[in-house]
Amino acid sequence: MERVQAAVASLYQKYSNNVEIIDKLVVYTEQKLPEFLAACAQRQQRKEILEQESELFIHSFMNDPMRQYFYIPISDIYVQYNGEHYKTINENDILHTILSGISSNKTLIAWKYKIKTTIMKRIKERNMLFSIPESHTIQFVLDRLTPVLLDKKDKAKYFLSVIGDNVFKKNTGLIHLLSPQCKDFVTLLLEKVQCYYRNTHRIDTTFKYKYYDYDYHKCRIINFSSSVHVPDYWESFTKSHILDIVAVAAHYSHRYESADGYIRSHDVNDEVRKEVLQLDIVGNSSAAVDGFVSAYLQESNGLSVHWTDMYYLWNHYLSAKKLPNLLFIKSLKAHLQKKLGYDAGKDIYTNVSSLYLRGIKTVKEFWEDNMAVADDEFEVSELCSLYAKHMTEQGSANVRVAAPEMLSVIKHFYRVHIVDQKHIRGVSCA
Repeated sequence: MERVQAAVASLYQKYSNNVEIIDKLVVYTEQKLPEFLAACAQRQQRKEILEQESELFIHSFMNDPMRQYFYIPISDIYVQYNGEHYKTINENDILHTILSGISSNKTLIAWKYKIKTTIMKRIKERNMLFSIPESHTIQFVLDRLTPVLLDKKDKAKYFLSVIGDNVFKKNTGLIHLLSPQCKDFVTLLLEKVQCYYRNTHRIDTTFKYKYYDYDYHKCRIINFSSSVHVPDYWESFTKSHILDIVAVAAHYSHRYESADGYIRSHDVNDEVRKEVLQLDIVGNSSAAVDGFVSAYLQESNGLSVHWTDMYYLWNHYLSAKKLPNLLFIKSLKAHLQKKLGYDAGKDIYTNVSSLYLRGIKTVKEFWEDNMAVADDEFEVSELCSLYAKHMTEQGSANVRVAAPEMLSVIKHFYRVHIVDQKHIRGVSCA
C-alpha cells in the first residue's frame, strides 16, 4: 500500500507544475487504471481456474486404473495397461484420447496443447517395470504357468521372481539350474523381451542348463514339468503376453526384494523351498554322494555292484531327487571309491547291494532274452505289457513295471532310438 501511494505521490510531485499532465494522471487513476486492474484480476482468476482444472484433468488421466500408460525409451514403444493386460499402443492413439478428453471440457480447450504436452512428458517418465499389476493379471500369468509348466504356484512365483531379479541385475552371483528341455522356452522369453528392451534387460543372466562344478551354496534348482519341451503349451501365451509376464516378474522382484527373499519366506510351500534350495542345503559333492549311498545302497557281504549298474542307480537317484547331473563320471567314481570297497580289475563295488537293482535285473533279462535289432517300433507301454506277460510266464509274482522305469533302463543300458520319450525304434520282439 505504501509503495503504491509513494509511486503516485512521486508522479504527482514530478509533474506538479504541469496541469495537463496532472489532469491525465487523475483520469488514468480514476478510470483507466481500475479497468486495467480489473482485466488483470480477471486474467489471473481465469489462469488459476485453468491451472486447477488442468491439474485435475492430468491427475485423473494419469491415475485411471483402467487406462495406464507407460513408455519404453530404448525401443520408443508406448504401453497401455487396462487392469487386465499390458499391450503396446500407438502414440497417436494416446494423443487422440487426451485431446478427446480435453474437448469435452470447454474450460480446458484453450490449454489443450499445453495439457497434452504435460501428459505425454509424464507418460515418458513412467516405467512399466515399476508398475503394480492387478490381481487379475497376476493370476492370469500364474494360471498359464501352473500346472502345465510348473507343478506348484509357489514355484511359478519363484521362477517369475528370478526373471525379475535378472531384469534388475540382482543376485547375479547365483546360479539357477534348469533342465535343457527348458532352453527353447527361455530363449523365446528372451527374444520377446528384447523386442522391447533390446539387451538392456536380460531375463536369463543366471540360468544354466548343466551343472559345471558350481558352488553348491550359490545354486538354485527350478524343475519344470516334461511338457515344457512342447511349444504348443507355451508359445502362443509367451508371444501374446510377454509384457504381462515381465510386469508380474518385476512386481514380484520388488515385492519380495529378491527371489531368494521369496523362497526363504515362511509362506512358501516347504516342499518347493527344499527342492529349490537342496544343493545349498547339501553343501558339497561329497555330501551329495553320501545322500545317494545312504538312500540306495546297503552293506552286503559277498555281493557286488558293477559300475554300469552303479551309474544307473546314481542317475535314478538324481531323477528321484529332481537334481541335475552333479558330477562327471571320474569325480563320481573317486567319491564312491572313498566310501565303498572297489575292485578296479572288475570295475565293481564290493560288499554292497541295492534293492533298486532287483527290478532292473529282470527288465534287463527280459530285454536280452526277447528283443533284437530290427526295423520295428514299439511304444514303451507295449513293452511294459510284453514284460508283464514274460514275467507271468516265468511264474513271477512281480509282473509289472512302470513305463518311466522301463524307459530309464532301456536308455541307460542299450543303444536304441527313442522318439518323444514314448517310442522305441529299430527293435523287434522274438
